[in-house]
Amino acid sequence: MPAPTSPELGNIDHIAIIVEDMARTISFYKKCFGFAVERKFGNSELGIKAVVLKKGHSRIELFHYRDDKPQFAKNILQVHGSAVPESYFTPGIRHIAFRTRQFDGAVNFLRKKGVNPWIKPKTGYSGDSITFFSDPNGIMLEVVSPLGRRKNRKMSKASRVKK
Repeated sequence: MPAPTSPELGNIDHIAIIVEDMARTISFYKKCFGFAVERKFGNSELGIKAVVLKKGHSRIELFHYRDDKPQFAKNILQVHGSAVPESYFTPGIRHIAFRTRQFDGAVNFLRKKGVNPWIKPKTGYSGDSITFFSDPNGIMLEVVSPLGRRKNRKMSKASRVKK
């Protein structure tokens, strides 16, 4: 008998990767796998650049951090209220994100299962509702409600209509 799941938690939304060279990485995924840039976002104060690549229903979220990582870690501690491990800055896969349309319900479901967020639920740089948990191996898992994407699409459609 399968374990009970949350009706609030959907499929994998994206895999996040820390990169050393954003342009080279984007070019690789475009050329080799047919991905296209869906959107860009970031936080200039923290020195974060992010690009979401999309192909069909698959997304890869690429992050690049500026070079002064100790300052970034100090700032992100203030922003997220959570210590950032040094490994967070090395290139590689950082987290797996699960999509939900019922953000609070998904977070409550996980809490009932004994899983507590290490970043409190909030609005992320992209405008989406986010929170982070860890699996038993310490792998970061994100729960994301793509509110920012819907807002961005509405704004893009509105700007196309005005032209």
